Amino acid sequence: MGRRSLPGSIIVAAVMALAVSVPLVSPTAAFAQGGGQGGRRGGGRMMGGVMLLSIPQVQTELKMTPPQVFKVSGKQQEVREAMRGLGGGGGGGRPTPEEMQMMMVKRQEIQSKAVASLLDATQLKRFRQIELQQEGPLALATRKDAADELKLTEDQKKGIAAIQKQTNDDMQAARQGGNPQNMTPEERTALTAKTQAIQKASADKIVALLTEPQKAQWKTMLGEPFKMPAMGGQGGRQRAEPAPAPAGTSI
Repeated sequence: MGRRSLPGSIIVAAVMALAVSVPLVSPTAAFAQGGGQGGRRGGGRMMGGVMLLSIPQVQTELKMTPPQVFKVSGKQQEVREAMRGLGGGGGGGRPTPEEMQMMMVKRQEIQSKAVASLLDATQLKRFRQIELQQEGPLALATRKDAADELKLTEDQKKGIAAIQKQTNDDMQAARQGGNPQNMTPEERTALTAKTQAIQKASADKIVALLTEPQKAQWKTMLGEPFKMPAMGGQGGRQRAEPAPAPAGTSI
């Protein structure tokens, strides 16, 4: 699966790419099923959007039809092109926090529109649950729809934004040891453990800001737990084999 490059406020996702198949653990039973699985962003975020739809097990869980599966690859390309069109900072340098936030919102809109064009209403509801499970509580820092559904107060939003900033800073600091691609297996394991600890600490802090009714609502938003398969193959990623072109499908 292609992983899009996400700047600024969701740079955490790029670092989390090392933490494959390890769930965020939250401090309460209600959140035990709700931690996002490290290394997937989508979303955003950790891995999400059409990238998530390219995983065969997700396609099976959503009961996607052959024509739907066939369209995923083309939709991924559309999303990549739309993402490149967003550009970076206005002055050609590093984007400001405001610019990064705007880009994050636009990226979410692009992904949401792409997914909605592929799935029906029932599939879309389950997909959103799976996506939120992968993102975990950190989704509340980057997804307006999730924050709105929980009816977060302004104080809660500010608190979560501060946690997100600290998470970004901690992730950047964790990467100072060098390029993960050039690390030994032992070094990558150590970095993975470190990023997992950062994820867990951030998730726990966000959970602590929620009221009990909000925690219960979050659990409902996550739905039944979905076991994300371990990524394998080249680069630790799993790709969905393209489905044969169904009869009547125009390319």
